[in-house]
Amino acid sequence: MEIRKLKAGDSADLLNAINGAFADYIVPFQLDALQLESKIRGEDILMDLSVGVFDGIQLVAFIMHGMREIEGSKVIYNAGTGVLPAYRNSGLVGEMYRFMQPSFREYRVKKLLLEVIESNRRAIRVYEKNGFVKGRRLLCFGGELHVKMGALSGRTQPIRIQSIHDFSWDILQSFWDVEPSWQNRSERSELIQLKGLGAFIGS
Repeated sequence: MEIRKLKAGDSADLLNAINGAFADYIVPFQLDALQLESKIRGEDILMDLSVGVFDGIQLVAFIMHGMREIEGSKVIYNAGTGVLPAYRNSGLVGEMYRFMQPSFREYRVKKLLLEVIESNRRAIRVYEKNGFVKGRRLLCFGGELHVKMGALSGRTQPIRIQSIHDFSWDILQSFWDVEPSWQNRSERSELIQLKGLGAFIGS
């Protein structure tokens, strides 16, 4: 088997490997070519910082890495690790991280970051074995938002709810009480068409 950095021409093989590796995931999912392209663009994934294990011509394991400069330091984000079922429990994740160490030093990376589902104990053990430590716990929410306008009435200054299309991140960040995950940081949001709602007082 060969371990090497991924290249732009590996996109089709990467897509097949992602779908094969995550077909039996805790939250199974599949991507198409456009979704993978959007993920690569939105999460600042760099192919020359991403790595794969090839058995012949087949990509059987991979780690996709994104990189951003955050507060003056280069941070690498693990945007996805996958191993095809037949190749698991072979230490391939550790081998890929060892392979990438010279590149991390070359880029003078200060931090490696990843997110993992809490119930994925096998993955957590692998990451801890490779030097990762838990930094914080994220909560994920989904569903439909129902706004009760009655809760906004009876004020001396009326509140209006309206759509936001032009996002001023300096202002919006003043409302944060947590640091967003990698996928939700403003760097990603500037690359895609966002729609949001805001509550406004006055003109």
